[in-house]
Amino acid sequence: MSDYIIINMKFIVPSKEYLKSYYEGCLEMWNNLHNNYIIHNPYDYENWKDTIFDDFINNEKGINLPDGYVPSTTFWIVSGDEYIGTINIRFKLNDKLKKYGGHIGIAIRPSKQNNIYGYKASLWAYKKARELNISPILVTCYKSNKSSLRLLTSKYSDYFKVEED
Repeated sequence: MSDYIIINMKFIVPSKEYLKSYYEGCLEMWNNLHNNYIIHNPYDYENWKDTIFDDFINNEKGINLPDGYVPSTTFWIVSGDEYIGTINIRFKLNDKLKKYGGHIGIAIRPSKQNNIYGYKASLWAYKKARELNISPILVTCYKSNKSSLRLLTSKYSDYFKVEED
């Protein structure tokens, strides 16, 4: 008989219930991402732990955005009581995001990569972007990111761009 792994995962609006696990995920991811824009600096936790949820709301409304940022909505991928990753859906693109970043950004904890999480998150994010009336949808990745490259070439986006590392 084969062994099966059952993965229960949810896509949620960031919640205080998962803040500690999110912080732990940020620690795990901080030096393992091409761009850290999608997560918070874990070494600056004391400065963002009390404002993070208001910041997410303001980002969605386009209020007090840092230079180079565009309005976006953020979702967390969770399983049980554990934060797995972040999905960021950008409502519009600036010149920088047209080159790299696109409409959808996804970050999965390294300990949870090469699993079904990234694939399921990508499908969900694409569907959610459509629900938010984003069309066409641009998604980008670096050439070395083989998992994302497989997803992009399997047509989960309208347009995709592959960048050299």
